[in-house]
Amino acid sequence: MKKRISPPALPILIFILSSNILSALGITDNLHFMKNVTSGKDSDILRVPLDSEIYDSVSANFADMRLTDGKNAETPFIVKQDTVSETQITQVYHSAKIISLTRHDDNRIGICVEIPGDNRDITGLVLKTPSKNFEKQAGVYGSSDMKEWKAMAEDQSIFDYSEVVGLSNTTLKFSSPGFKYYKISIANFAENRRSPGSELITEKRQGGDFSRIEKLTINTEPLKIDEIGFLTKSEKKIIRKNRTREYPVSEFSCRDGKDETEIFISTKKEPLTLFSLETESNNFSRAVSVDGGNDKKNWLNLAGGGKITKIDISGYRETKLDISIPESRFKHYRIRISNGNAPPVKFSATRASGNIYCLELINPKTSGDLSVYYGGAKIPLPSYDIKEILDKLKNPSYSEIKPGGQKENPLYKPAGGNQPFLDSRILFTSIIVLMVAILGWILYKGFRKIDTMDPE
Repeated sequence: MKKRISPPALPILIFILSSNILSALGITDNLHFMKNVTSGKDSDILRVPLDSEIYDSVSANFADMRLTDGKNAETPFIVKQDTVSETQITQVYHSAKIISLTRHDDNRIGICVEIPGDNRDITGLVLKTPSKNFEKQAGVYGSSDMKEWKAMAEDQSIFDYSEVVGLSNTTLKFSSPGFKYYKISIANFAENRRSPGSELITEKRQGGDFSRIEKLTINTEPLKIDEIGFLTKSEKKIIRKNRTREYPVSEFSCRDGKDETEIFISTKKEPLTLFSLETESNNFSRAVSVDGGNDKKNWLNLAGGGKITKIDISGYRETKLDISIPESRFKHYRIRISNGNAPPVKFSATRASGNIYCLELINPKTSGDLSVYYGGAKIPLPSYDIKEILDKLKNPSYSEIKPGGQKENPLYKPAGGNQPFLDSRILFTSIIVLMVAILGWILYKGFRKIDTMDPE
């Protein structure tokens, strides 16, 4: 006797057929914009870098993106950060051995230090001192035998201005072939400073004040040095680092308040990680924070506790005008600079840079251009198995293809929007489901009829 199809199996059959038919219905008509991508490459893997127009319309998790080939078939892809290998150079501090000190009649001192172990490529000497509020000129000389000395750095400034502002420098920078001994010459080593207190002496004659003398105390304060160290370069190869690029900034404006300066800029929601300020002002070190938002009203704090610095005093120069933030994709940013009681710094521009994302896909090697669709609401994340495939490839060849200009999707209809009933996906889907149900009912009746027939 032939096996019957039970009535409970019919809904399952209808569901499978409906799912297969509906899966063929593309989601690209719910995506607002499109760009053509010319393939024509023979490499194994294609990379399509995202541009500002795509960032401006796509969601934070890139769910509203789809890729089709020349035959309009959906093409699997992954969104991936572009990376690059890089070697990072850092400065490492080591303690040096102080072996002699010489005082000169012109208020100079000479300190000789020995570099322990093998000679190294020295990039600077660091003076550790508890002294505050000073400015002195210094020079460095190198020698292999303490007989012949070669000038490594002259007329460099070491200073501390903490009484006025948080600026200090006690590093003497130079490039050395690796001498065993170094001599530091410091001018104006001891300074005369007026004591904060004074004594008033009054002389009286004939019942009245005859004279008043203010007695001041002058102290001689030398520069106290606790330790001298040296800096060497250390190279560390970073296997993978996010590749970055500069992105355009619009609507730059500044506003000086009572205690802070606010800088406002607008972007196209690129994945930013760094702001660089530009100014002609000098000699400042200010705390800075960054906020992000999409409506210029509600702000989310992204980074705080950093500082921007620009110093140009007595030959010492230091510039740090970069502000790092966690990767963020907002339309508007607010940079706040704390001025305290100091006058505001005048900023002329702000540059922005950030990470690069790209679509990575297996080269379909079919005729016709690829198309990228993007920019929609309530679009689910696509589910592909391409990442597992790409992870198994060893040394595949890559080609980068930039997308073309942005165009409106001619078939665009917002997902979940108000559409005419006769022109909606709901009607089309309902018709498909109804047809599948009727087909299933016919098949069910046919199977029952066959089942009731006597076998020959």
